[in-house]
Amino acid sequence: MYLLLLLILFYVDGKPNIVIFIADDLGIADIGCFGNSSIKTPNIDYIAKNGMKLMHNLAAESICTPSRAALLTGRYALRLGFGAFEDDASRVILRSSSSSGLQPTQKTFGRVLKENNFTTGYFGKWHLGIHCCNNSDFSHFPLNHGFDYYYGLPLTNIQDCSDIDNGAYELVPRLPFPISRMFLPTICVTIFILVKSKFICKRYIVFLTATYFILWCLFILWCMIVRYTNCFVMRNHDVVEQPVDLSQFTSKLTKEVNGFIENCKRVPFLAVVAYHKVHSALKTHPNFVGHSKHGKYGDNVEELDYSVGLILDKLKELEVLDKTFIYFTSDHGPALYMIVNGEYHGGWKGSYRGGKSSSFEGGIRVPTVVMWPGKIPSNTQYAHPTSLLDVYPTLMSISNIPASSNQLLDGMDISHILRGFNVDPLPRFLYHYCGAKLEAVTYTTNDGNVWKLHYQIPKSYNESNFCDGLLCKCFGDSVLKLQSPELYNLVKDYSESNSISSKDENYSSVRSTIDKAVASHIDSIKHVERQLSKEKNRFSLDRQLWCNKPFCNF
Repeated sequence: MYLLLLLILFYVDGKPNIVIFIADDLGIADIGCFGNSSIKTPNIDYIAKNGMKLMHNLAAESICTPSRAALLTGRYALRLGFGAFEDDASRVILRSSSSSGLQPTQKTFGRVLKENNFTTGYFGKWHLGIHCCNNSDFSHFPLNHGFDYYYGLPLTNIQDCSDIDNGAYELVPRLPFPISRMFLPTICVTIFILVKSKFICKRYIVFLTATYFILWCLFILWCMIVRYTNCFVMRNHDVVEQPVDLSQFTSKLTKEVNGFIENCKRVPFLAVVAYHKVHSALKTHPNFVGHSKHGKYGDNVEELDYSVGLILDKLKELEVLDKTFIYFTSDHGPALYMIVNGEYHGGWKGSYRGGKSSSFEGGIRVPTVVMWPGKIPSNTQYAHPTSLLDVYPTLMSISNIPASSNQLLDGMDISHILRGFNVDPLPRFLYHYCGAKLEAVTYTTNDGNVWKLHYQIPKSYNESNFCDGLLCKCFGDSVLKLQSPELYNLVKDYSESNSISSKDENYSSVRSTIDKAVASHIDSIKHVERQLSKEKNRFSLDRQLWCNKPFCNF
């Protein structure tokens, strides 16, 4: 009955404006309203105070590209070709010039909203590909997925986008200090030892020095190439800044968003604001350097929050805040492995186990707050599992757009939960992939229990809660395939620290129920072209974009 009432209310209210904020690598314990008292996030906290906190909101996957693809489409990444296999290049798109990307056949909520008279804009990190075949087809680009306007980083923020001294992240990913401080002393010491040992004559010193100089120049050139080819800003189809100045980018992004909102104030609009923060490299506007108590990472979080506040202020100024549905989240958990020059550049996972790239709660439970004045009750929270997969069907519901039978959705409409009409648990299964490998399943029951079954876990998981080699692997010797999958009751053991014995009375029945659901789920997965293969996920000069006049002069 209340669902019918809900539909009537939405019909009367008409279409809301929609703003989706997506942070990058933000930990659930980084935000004030989720318990952090030392990093100041008053604007994100404002959304929570005037709306609802989703306390157990889960990313569809624990790493960038597949999680973002799932959020935009409401479908698991494996259905989209973003489930990486053992012989694939990576779990994410690595190059701006790769042919990997979100296929035009996949419907995003941006496309559906545009078809229903919304003006749509996407701002910030895309990381879902640009071209398929050449540098002018823009097959995978936001403008080909239902967005009228785009401004942002088409790939992502990586360490290479920062100073060269801290760059070469792909080349030498685990150096404990900058390579420039290591390379020269090593060469000098080596030459000294060889000369003293009479292995070489002094006349060869010139040759070795010249060789060192050439190698160092090639290294610098490599860093510059990576920075220029991956770290650039686009406005629609034009490259307008190459390489990106990360210290100014958030400020520019915010102005672009507010300009878009200003132009759309009289029509329903969708603005997806996908921050590059707080992914490393960590660069802030000069006004935020030293702003927090937590070094560069805290400074970045507080600048992100300030940007959110400026956008909220614009909505208030235009008197459209009350007509706007606002959803703030992160794409997955924090990068616990991110240490640069001895300083921790990752986020906080709270009491949860794991972080980015793992299927433990710390890798997939994301800070999420939702506000819609007059529609979502203020200062409320929902404790049961929800998912980023739910964004698509929920946006369709609040916009009075009928569900389509042409595309299977894995998410669920949670508008009735957000409106406060139902605070009961939503019985469901949520599947947690590591690439193409199903690692774990979360099972929510009618009685409010939340069971989580792990089929495999990283073998090298250490006391710091991250995997050896930075990102957790999905296949091979780095993975421990469990003969008896580990079962946890997350209501009683949210830190996943004490697995339930296989002899426990609940183990067999819960595992059997989950196994049956998994079999049905796997049967529903259809083969699609793999987007992360080595062939597709590589550099191509033919597809590379460059900045030209009037934006750049090189």
